[in-house]
Amino acid sequence: MEDIIGIAKNIKERLCDEFSKGYSNRAVARVYCERAGGDVTYFLTNKANETVKFGHDFVGNVTTIVGMQAQPNIGTTVYKNTLLGRALIGQLGVDTQYKAPKGIKTVRPVNRAVYVPFGENAEDVQISLAGDANHYVYSSLNELLAFKAGEEAKLQEKQDQLEALQREQERLRQEEAEAKARAEEAERARLEAERIQREQDARERREEIARIQQNIAAAEENIKKQRDILHKNVMLRSQHILDPYQEDAKRSHIYDGIPIVIDGGPGTGKTTTVIQRLKFLLSKESLKEYEAPLSDNQLSRFDDPHRWSQQWLFFSPTDLLLQFLRHNMHEEELNANETNTRTIERFRKVMLREYGIIDPANPRFIEWKDRSGDLLILQPKLAIDAFEKFCIDQIKQKRDKIVSLDVSDYVWSREAKDLKEICQKNDVVDLNSLMRLLEALYEKRDDSVKSVEDILKEELEDLSVAVKRSIMKDDAVSASLRDLFSQWHNDADEDAADDVLEENDESSEAERIDFDTELYTNVRKLIRNIGLKKVDANARIRGRQQELYKIVEPFIEQSVDEESLKNIGEYVLFSKIFTSFSRGTENLFINKIPQMYKLFRKEMLVQNDSMYNNALLEKIIRKDSNRCLHADEQNLLIGLVNNALYTFSNAFGRKFRARFLELKGKSAKAYKEFCRPIIGIDEATDYTLMDYYCMISFRFYDFSSITLSGDLMQGMRKNGIQSWEELRDLFPNLEVFSLNISYRQTPTLVDMARDLYKDSLGEYPAYNSKKIKMEDDAKPILMISDDMSQKVEWICKRILDIYKKYDLLPSIAIFVGDDVDVGKFIEEIEDTYILKGIDVVDCTGGKTLDSKEVVRVFRLSEIKGMEFEAAFFYDIDTAIQGKSNELMRRNLYVGVSRAASHLAATMTTADGNESIIKYFETENAKW
Repeated sequence: MEDIIGIAKNIKERLCDEFSKGYSNRAVARVYCERAGGDVTYFLTNKANETVKFGHDFVGNVTTIVGMQAQPNIGTTVYKNTLLGRALIGQLGVDTQYKAPKGIKTVRPVNRAVYVPFGENAEDVQISLAGDANHYVYSSLNELLAFKAGEEAKLQEKQDQLEALQREQERLRQEEAEAKARAEEAERARLEAERIQREQDARERREEIARIQQNIAAAEENIKKQRDILHKNVMLRSQHILDPYQEDAKRSHIYDGIPIVIDGGPGTGKTTTVIQRLKFLLSKESLKEYEAPLSDNQLSRFDDPHRWSQQWLFFSPTDLLLQFLRHNMHEEELNANETNTRTIERFRKVMLREYGIIDPANPRFIEWKDRSGDLLILQPKLAIDAFEKFCIDQIKQKRDKIVSLDVSDYVWSREAKDLKEICQKNDVVDLNSLMRLLEALYEKRDDSVKSVEDILKEELEDLSVAVKRSIMKDDAVSASLRDLFSQWHNDADEDAADDVLEENDESSEAERIDFDTELYTNVRKLIRNIGLKKVDANARIRGRQQELYKIVEPFIEQSVDEESLKNIGEYVLFSKIFTSFSRGTENLFINKIPQMYKLFRKEMLVQNDSMYNNALLEKIIRKDSNRCLHADEQNLLIGLVNNALYTFSNAFGRKFRARFLELKGKSAKAYKEFCRPIIGIDEATDYTLMDYYCMISFRFYDFSSITLSGDLMQGMRKNGIQSWEELRDLFPNLEVFSLNISYRQTPTLVDMARDLYKDSLGEYPAYNSKKIKMEDDAKPILMISDDMSQKVEWICKRILDIYKKYDLLPSIAIFVGDDVDVGKFIEEIEDTYILKGIDVVDCTGGKTLDSKEVVRVFRLSEIKGMEFEAAFFYDIDTAIQGKSNELMRRNLYVGVSRAASHLAATMTTADGNESIIKYFETENAKW
């Protein structure tokens, strides 16, 4: 059985071998295994070894362009994301099978060491042994070996002393035997006295031998004794090798469409596991070992590592957290940037523009500005289903109208009958049947629609040009029309039409090119409507068209006769009923979703349905002519558009997929550009269900993987989800993986976090600290005072205590409330002159995060996801005042879980704060 020192020496040999050979793909873990055929030492790497590619130099000699580097001589090298890598990361002391090229193999990992290579040294060394519940942690390999050498020297000294005492004891025993032989009876009394003295001497020596043996055992134990890793900056620690439970989550549900949640308390490695899963899902070589539901063509998306950054989309609730995520992603050689790591707020704003829902140049919709954070949609699943059904019903009503229509008396009856027959064969009950109908009509467009539309187009063009020329001859009327068009540009759009499906899709962009083109376009629309009114009693001229008609009516009467208008009207009626219904899924349904929503929410307000916050809905509809969109509504529109496109791309096999890839509308182009095979969501409790509806809708249409990570107790947003079960409305097959080992904090601070969890949620969490509980673990301490200077001085002295303890400045943070003037607070600290030579830095808003050897000041609202060795709450009672007891505990929990070993707080008064004070030591408030 290997001991810690033997493991450390072997790692040292490997490090020196790698370093001397310039080996770039350094090992990050060592695993000693028992297996049939002989024991093996494996070294795991963080990336796959490069494949040999050959080229030729200028004289034709074969040269290696990108080669597989020669393997180090120490141990067997294995890439961590292979199946063998998975087996080596499994439970220690347990037989684990894996699929090898020559069949199923079995290994039994006996011990495992994880580390971060640094030249010929290694940092953050963590060693686990089969059958030993302890987790041994060392700051560096060199420190461990040096410590061991010192302990060995002490051990040798003790052993030398023991041997000397044992020799002396043997000499005395021999002397005693000889004395007994000489004594006989004459010397009996004297010898008896000497014997008693010698027995006493021997007893004292035996006691000394026992003490030395205890010292030897203690020295050997010191070699194994845990020496923790200090946090020296605020970033997440590098952890290239996961534990078996994290590894199970990482490799689960490989592109099978089932979303997973990685749940766990502070320091359990949630975010690290998500990032490692991301890298695993991008690794074509790793995926090929699995029976993943991906074809070779699908796997080809991952051929080029330089394009990996285009295959994933990762959400985080704050910009500050994004910095930490990007840093750790870079540690895993992932190119994290502003395109693939986003906050939902900024991403949604960009998408609204990309999809043309909110266009600054043509503001059909504008953002609802409301800092209250109140939800508009109170029952998300019901609202999503209701809106989808409303949109489907718009199509169904149109289809039913066509089915019941008598077309026999019209000049276009033959063409109409063909389209009517398609409608009769295809009922509309859901999105799939809707798309089947619309695409069947679209395919018939050239046969049944084009001939009628060509006639209408030719006649409309002739009449419109004649009317336009007549108007242009009248300068006064032309001037009036210029003013009218200018007014239209400045005013809000008209209210939504009663039937948005019958609206013309003629682009309004051309109207802004010049007056001549704009006049022609509007006259053309007006003549269409006048003609339609001649044959359809329900047709109306309204709004802007009515304004235009009042001005140009004489010119139309002068240029167009009644018979021509009626003839135009018949063809416009065909266009209104059949042509508009043959424009395909994209034009008739997907592009119309935003307009249909205006009608839908008006209907919801009339119904006074509990799905919505109706008071807020009424306020939004009345503001700016029904153009404002609440964040919930923005999520709803983007989500439904994307889900409709996703359904379209997967509905009916290759034929529809080809049609989908040809779509050129703004929404389709945006979805195809921004959808991703891999979606990750960090701090998952900080989002609403409507946020989720939007984020998840960006899954890639061909295959996808969705991963969430979070701690239910760290939900800080009042409208964020409170349980993973809430997500099952959107993801019925959701699977939750719980991580139950906390690696970050001392057991003392983990116990405090567990108590907070229980007091909030009614039961203790499953996670526990992996670290060994030490008698000198720092307890959380609290100082209560209404004197700012006194509290600042106390904080400074405690920081100095930490500095003296470690002989360096680990990462230390002070958390303040949103109302604290941070600049003035730092001045108070500097005026004490206690922290001489130690800078205190304002890090609010993510400033100067990479600086080391400083004390950082953050607002409590900004600290999620960060890690520090020591954390201080300044006036914790005022920082979280005004919140419910539940939110107070959650804020405290988040703050507590940022500290690895030391936690302290100040408070202005004890009155009313008993629920916080009970977690702290107040009698002896120092370390």
